[in-house]
Amino acid sequence: MKSSSKSSRTSAPLLLVIAAFSAVAYGTALNMPFIGDDYVFLDEIRGSGFLNLWPFAHTYAGWYRPWSREFHFWLLHGVAGFHTSAYRALGIALWLAALGLFAAIVRRLATPRIAIIATVGAAGMALWGTPLLWISGSQDLWMLVLSMASLYLVMVGRVGLALLAFGLALLSKETAAVLPGLVLAYYVLIERDRLAVALRRAAMFWGLLAVWLFIHPTLHSRLMSGGPVTRELELRPSVPVIFARTVLAPLNLDMIPRPAEVSAAIVLRVVVSALILAGGLALLLHRERGVSGARSNAPPKVAVTRFAIAWMALGWFPLFMPSIGWHAYYGCLGALGMWLALALWLETHGSLAVGIVACMGLLRGAQASTPSLDWGNESYQRRAGNMLSAIRRDIMRDHPRLPHHSRIFLGHIPNNIGLIAGQSPALRVWYADSTLRAGYYSSYRPRARDESPGLDFFFRFDTLQGMVEVKVGEENVAQSQLLDPSWEDDHEKLAMTLLRAGDTQRAAGEFEKLSALPRRADAAAYAGICWEVIGDSARADSLISAAQARLGYSSDRMQEWVAGLRASFPGRNGH
Repeated sequence: MKSSSKSSRTSAPLLLVIAAFSAVAYGTALNMPFIGDDYVFLDEIRGSGFLNLWPFAHTYAGWYRPWSREFHFWLLHGVAGFHTSAYRALGIALWLAALGLFAAIVRRLATPRIAIIATVGAAGMALWGTPLLWISGSQDLWMLVLSMASLYLVMVGRVGLALLAFGLALLSKETAAVLPGLVLAYYVLIERDRLAVALRRAAMFWGLLAVWLFIHPTLHSRLMSGGPVTRELELRPSVPVIFARTVLAPLNLDMIPRPAEVSAAIVLRVVVSALILAGGLALLLHRERGVSGARSNAPPKVAVTRFAIAWMALGWFPLFMPSIGWHAYYGCLGALGMWLALALWLETHGSLAVGIVACMGLLRGAQASTPSLDWGNESYQRRAGNMLSAIRRDIMRDHPRLPHHSRIFLGHIPNNIGLIAGQSPALRVWYADSTLRAGYYSSYRPRARDESPGLDFFFRFDTLQGMVEVKVGEENVAQSQLLDPSWEDDHEKLAMTLLRAGDTQRAAGEFEKLSALPRRADAAAYAGICWEVIGDSARADSLISAAQARLGYSSDRMQEWVAGLRASFPGRNGH
């Protein structure tokens, strides 16, 4: 009872400090929209019953994670609908639970001071930006909270519950597979079991891992072949760079911050969040002065240090697998082990610990404003969220509703914002319509005969105007030009997109619209060639004759030029 009282005396104020820090550091992002894979999972669980969440067919990107993906989104969608603040609030709650369990684990291994330093230091890591802002970060948060729960339950002798938590951790993210090794290290290094005894005590964890490896629908091929070669794998750093960045990430030193967006509000938020973290650590350490330290049966410090090193090595091992890229938050489990090791050293250097945490808080804020195309960086998530908010607002302003079976094609969309992810579910979620399809211009194809009929919409992203609709078919050219200064360029690109995709008739219509411009007599000839290919020779001859008159070409010159156009028509002579 006495130990429990001491533990609650430490944990409640500790979690209060971390919660206050998270409110300032991440609170402004609670209402950010869904991003990228969020739409994939929302689209997948739409209309699903509980039993439909678990089939092996749910292996998006080659991973089977039904608890942290399908069940997580299914449950929240049933409770909160599409209110993103509820999803992110649960993410923060999971994060706080994971850190609370981490503090409890460290408290059983060492002193309250060490638990405080380790937990506050871990809370200040910049790598949390992605799991907390990206709702699909639930995969890492569930893996972490369940892994910490499993390890803690092992420590208090509740092995049955620990196995249940481990099983759910495996169904949250594959990196939980290192937990049996961590349990084995605990038995050997902390409880001082002989290896044979430790292996016997951890046998059920290894057995559950073996069953999971056997039934996992994709893991064998991922481990053996490395999976498909994606751009992420192509840009994967070398092993020495991965090692260096992994070790530096827990101190927010894995990248050189170059903030691009600096305002009084941002600076204030960064400074206040750093002060909360560092000041809270100072106050918590001050409260522990004069309090008795470790339990009488606490393991020796050298044993805990060895355990922390084993924790780091096991937690970071998956980052070196060739089948995944590298992102700082992938190493969150190993980073907790590193903070346990750091806290053991910093126990008697409270002022230094406070200084390190203060610097980490400032570096975290600087990283959050440093442009990056790495989705493991907070600035990526904020940029993607802002872009997607603007895109959704513009499209739904012009089209509050879309007819069933509509297709939306997008051009010049900023890179890496997750709009076209997993076969483009974002618009299906926005409009609550499973019949919608979306893709880039390059994916356009005429509808197949067995496809449902529907309308096609084309949009181009403009940095100044936002989403600009490029209307296919009839329109008032003069009025449209006033609204869109790039109208000519937009419709020429649209016409060529349609032409290359084999939609010759719609391409002809776009070229005819272009021919209405005084300087685009050539477009009339392009339209004429299209109609010639379609088989409407009368319309083709009329347009080509009109083009000749406007261009002032002789018959011979016109015939030569038109012959060149025919030869270059897509699908002819290898074009």
